[in-house]
Amino acid sequence: GESNPMYATLHINKFIDKMQQRLVDMTNEQFNNRVQSLIKQYQERVKNIYTETMRYSGEVKSGTYEFALNDKKVKELQTVAKEELLEFWNKYVNPSTAPAYTRIDVQMWSTKIWKPSVSNVKTYSAKTLAL
Repeated sequence: GESNPMYATLHINKFIDKMQQRLVDMTNEQFNNRVQSLIKQYQERVKNIYTETMRYSGEVKSGTYEFALNDKKVKELQTVAKEELLEFWNKYVNPSTAPAYTRIDVQMWSTKIWKPSVSNVKTYSAKTLAL
């Protein structure tokens, strides 16, 4: 059904928090297993001509012409370490530690759901209004 945009924003915030904790709690072995799984996925051979055609035509349509993108991804994944990923996360993604963290939430309200008034927004927290 219809949902309040503030509710969606709260879920995005929860996701960011959970993902950070997941990265922190992940052992190096678990991290390396996930990296190897991605590498395997990117190195997987195309199973049919349709899939291969769609991949190449997508590159042509977008104008990027990165036909060897999967190879580049594999090369980067082979060098990434958990500590580097956490450092990147804290520098660019984590709202409480990223020095230049910026986020724009565009909220589109359906006419089918209640929309809080200006006084409601001033009086109640976003968490309360999202419920």
